[in-house]
Amino acid sequence: MKVIMRVNISGTRNGIEWPPMGETVELPDAEAVDLLNARMAEPVPVEIEVATMPTAPKRQTRRRTT
Repeated sequence: MKVIMRVNISGTRNGIEWPPMGETVELPDAEAVDLLNARMAEPVPVEIEVATMPTAPKRQTRRRTT
C-alpha cells in the first residue's frame, strides 16, 4: 500500500532511509495500516479512471440534387 508520510521517522527501514514528511512510500499492507492507525501516514488518494463510451463516427449523408 502506498502512503504519504505525515512525520519524519529517523533511521532506516530495510537499510533504506525513511522518506521525509510529505513524500510517499510503498509498504506491506500490515505495516502501512500500523502507520495509518498511529496517524504517522495517510493513504495516497486513488485516481479513478472514468470510462467513456466510444462515439460512433459521423455518417456522411448524400446531398440531394434537384
